[in-house]
Amino acid sequence: MLSHYPEKLKARSLRKNFRSGRVIVDLVNRVFSDVASHYEYDYQEQESTIEREGYVDVRFITREKGAASGTTCFRELKMQAVLSFVETLISRGVLPGDIAILCQKNRTCEEYAEFLRGRGYDVLTESSEGLLEQPSIRAVMNLLKWLSDPRQAVYLFGFLFTVEGLLDEKGVRQFFHKGPSRGNLSAISPALSEKLSALQSVAGLIPVYRLVERIIEDFGLHRAFNYDPNLLCLAGMATSEEVSDPLSIEDFVAFMDSRSSTKALIPSGVSEKSVRLMTIHKAKGLEFPYVILPELDIRMTFDARNTPIIIDHNEDMTVKGLYLSENKDIAALVPGLNDVRIREEARIRTDRLNYLYVALTRARDGLMVVAEKSEKSDTRQLSDILCRVLETGKQEAVSIYRSGSLPDEEKGQKPIVVERDVTSTGPVSFAGLALSLKDMVQGGSSRIEPPSLDDEGNIENPDEYRDRLFGEAFHYAVEMLGDFSADSIPESIDRVRQRYVSLDEGAIISIERRLSSLVDNSTFLDLVHGQALPEVPFARSDSLYRVDLLVFDGEIIRVMDFKTGHDTSLLEGYMKQVNNYMQIVRECFKKGVSNVEGYLVFAGEDTVGLHKVHLQ
Repeated sequence: MLSHYPEKLKARSLRKNFRSGRVIVDLVNRVFSDVASHYEYDYQEQESTIEREGYVDVRFITREKGAASGTTCFRELKMQAVLSFVETLISRGVLPGDIAILCQKNRTCEEYAEFLRGRGYDVLTESSEGLLEQPSIRAVMNLLKWLSDPRQAVYLFGFLFTVEGLLDEKGVRQFFHKGPSRGNLSAISPALSEKLSALQSVAGLIPVYRLVERIIEDFGLHRAFNYDPNLLCLAGMATSEEVSDPLSIEDFVAFMDSRSSTKALIPSGVSEKSVRLMTIHKAKGLEFPYVILPELDIRMTFDARNTPIIIDHNEDMTVKGLYLSENKDIAALVPGLNDVRIREEARIRTDRLNYLYVALTRARDGLMVVAEKSEKSDTRQLSDILCRVLETGKQEAVSIYRSGSLPDEEKGQKPIVVERDVTSTGPVSFAGLALSLKDMVQGGSSRIEPPSLDDEGNIENPDEYRDRLFGEAFHYAVEMLGDFSADSIPESIDRVRQRYVSLDEGAIISIERRLSSLVDNSTFLDLVHGQALPEVPFARSDSLYRVDLLVFDGEIIRVMDFKTGHDTSLLEGYMKQVNNYMQIVRECFKKGVSNVEGYLVFAGEDTVGLHKVHLQ
């Protein structure tokens, strides 16, 4: 519509940067003011609107002469520089999850990931975030594939060697000595063989979602995979109505393959403890507190060897012609080819400069760069631009350029610890501590437990399972709601869609309406005023409890328990449960707490019911 009124449109540059610290913006301005003066690149200097100074650290590395050895040594030097950056940031109190390493290719990301893992760092890459790439999911899928076709022993191998603890040293020797084939399980211990045979006997006779639950339960996969929440996600996907035959393993495998792009659920504790690696292309539109760039030694000139075919096109992307790429001498002899080549060179150069701009503008607080030191006067790589811009007054390229400052070590982020009476012999409180998912649920059951197969009378149908899944999804949505504002609802719903893939659209809409009812209820908002901590775990003897929401409001602590249904016949049991939570909280937090309040929150689509529970 706007295209019909071009004379009414006036382009205005905002020229304000609302993301990066001052020294980062200054570096970008210096680099691209130079770029604009050397190339036909449109750039206007920006002004930082952020009060923080920020930090920039650029290190130049010289590539040794010699093809193979020089390249290997140069790569090792870059990796060591990246490691040094990571170590420096973490020593200053920066969380690993606030560090992003941006590379040109996925393959390079994996190389840096392997290098950092070998030095004891947890990392997250694009490939490691796929649901089907999670070790726990691969284990279950391998066993399902073997159950579908026992002749394919390789899938059984994959399962047994993926799940830690299934085979001891003796079992491994016996396994390789005999080797199971065509369904013969004699090479496996009797206990394992019995479990596998039991699964074979029911495969194809019970729904796949029941089979998945039984695999998880029988082989202790929750404990083996550190209570990976993606196992719950897989069990939920197995109930999807899009699986054409609920009894067919083959149909479910095909269904999962069609969902290969589904992202895994990465627990917040894992994300905070893991350095992120991704390509600069994937990082477009994103921002990170600290960014490390080790891949700016990228050619920005046309190379006929790497561009065998030139596709010439108009500005509207309509193709004008295809040309075999040739060097300058040959191109000069072919009518029109030289002009095509010049346009292609300009396009490649602009693409590379756009790449550089995206790379330099992803950081909020700190930008670290590893670049090749230029030994020639001409500009062939993106790193050569940095060398030219940061050279000293004597026209000598610097080895290290720093500007700004990093946070002091004592200013690093720390977990919130609520003070409690150290002399108390009551339950141990984990409120506010950075716990792993395993620590949160070990010793107690999760809200959703797989139905037991031992009592056939208690076997639930898929509808009952979906009801339980709905309750779990709603509690997760509340946990993701954050500040209980209407603006937080879309992101919370997106997280629910990602984790609970099998929920239909009607269930998602119902959860969204319930969240809207909560954030629109002034009485509820008054109750959650203060420091609200969702899903707080408490350990007592050999049992573990989780409070849906624990609110610290001055000297008052509120225990909030959410329900999606309002069955009056169950009210007494609900009140007893909340009262139990209140007693545990009272025992944990004695110092500085005058009162513990408890509330049942009945979250409906249109109304919110609040029932106060008195401590007894």
